[in-house]
Amino acid sequence: MLRVLLQDDWGWGIVVSVMRKRSPTDHNDSNNAAAETNAAAFYIIDTLLPCQAGTWRDGHARPCPMGLRSSKDSSSKQNGGSNGGSQDADMIVMPVALPLVVQMSSLRVGLPDDLRPVEARQSLLLTLQKMAETYPDGLPLLDPVEDMNIRDDPQLTAAV
Repeated sequence: MLRVLLQDDWGWGIVVSVMRKRSPTDHNDSNNAAAETNAAAFYIIDTLLPCQAGTWRDGHARPCPMGLRSSKDSSSKQNGGSNGGSQDADMIVMPVALPLVVQMSSLRVGLPDDLRPVEARQSLLLTLQKMAETYPDGLPLLDPVEDMNIRDDPQLTAAV
């Protein structure tokens, strides 16, 4: 699960898939420092996000966060605490660029085989709502050092 922030806080979403797009500099110089700096922008994460009901149909989906917070959040106003438990949401798979991801949770959610039926997506909306009840103090965040066993690179370990 990951938390998305564009202009609005989209709240927590469920990762469906991750793909790497070829950057325009991939074929030129793979050692280019600028290419390495912008490499994160070329990862696209298909994320199932709660949107206000019907807004995606007009091409302007608006966020409808489910009241989930991270364990670092200090108030329920962050990440749509006032909308928590809202049934007026549609779960939509949206492409998200990696720089728009502000937090990642260590929790995992099982996906149905087919996300095309509305019922399958709405069952995941219920899962998000149950997580808000189960973790009232916020979702546990992913710790790259502990959860992913990244210990051999001291610079990376110090950065996170």
